[in-house]
Amino acid sequence: MDQFSYKASFNMTVEFVMENLEKYTFPNIRKQIQSVDIKNPILVVSVRDGNDMIGMSIANYDMSQEFSEIVSFYIDPKYRNKGIGQELLSKTEQILAHKGYKEVRTYYWSSWDSFQATNHMLKKQDWSEPEQLMKLFRTTSDRVVKIPFRENVVLPENYKIIPWSWISPDEKKAIREEQEFIPFYPEYLSPFNNEEKINYYNSLALKYKDKLAGWHIAYWYSPETIEYSNLFIRPEYRLGMKTPLEMIKMASLLQVEQGIPEYLWLVGLENPVLEEYFERKFGDYCEKIKIYRSVKQLH
Repeated sequence: MDQFSYKASFNMTVEFVMENLEKYTFPNIRKQIQSVDIKNPILVVSVRDGNDMIGMSIANYDMSQEFSEIVSFYIDPKYRNKGIGQELLSKTEQILAHKGYKEVRTYYWSSWDSFQATNHMLKKQDWSEPEQLMKLFRTTSDRVVKIPFRENVVLPENYKIIPWSWISPDEKKAIREEQEFIPFYPEYLSPFNNEEKINYYNSLALKYKDKLAGWHIAYWYSPETIEYSNLFIRPEYRLGMKTPLEMIKMASLLQVEQGIPEYLWLVGLENPVLEEYFERKFGDYCEKIKIYRSVKQLH
């Protein structure tokens, strides 16, 4: 590896990378920031062959947290399978450990061409066995209109589905206050996460009489793609799958009306009933992708 040089830049910004180094990012940094909150500054570790950059890793560099996350990792195809990626990962780990991080994480998808190579590299570096976090169902509006949804579904008595935009500030305030006093939903399903990315056209609320009983929030993943990863119904109002499935159907068809072509449905493994529904109902109309996480303790 003597002909290759490695350099760490500790105060780089996402904006600089997008403007000057985007082609050395994977997954693409510009697409990532549309759905992932990557805060400045970021750690960039580059590798060069002479004066030519041939690879780069990017990690979160927020020292208020005990762990860092590698959000991008790229090696020029001509230089792959030569141990360079292994060395770049090792350098990144060493720098993060030296800066005081206790743990480093990364996430990767089964649909990547580099999936097996990523698995192999992480295993050689003594990262944890990959943990499947969720399953992603990806499709397009021209396929959604072919899905055999049930028509004329009658909701249980006193239940109704309305636009999330109809929920008043006072109702939202009451939900926040209740959550602070006696938490009733997991924070990753909060309807107040990433509010700047909500697509209000097809985000929905569930009401029981006059009480907010649940929500199905849609997020802008990119200008062409809507992500659905936040479906929650309060436990006391869960009466089987009829209501949440009707919310999924309504949001999906509203997206068709809106003319946004691509869909991402994310289903966590803690919800096997919903996963089974997507497999059964949407399986022939979607690409199915598994999302994994791997972790390494830094010493």
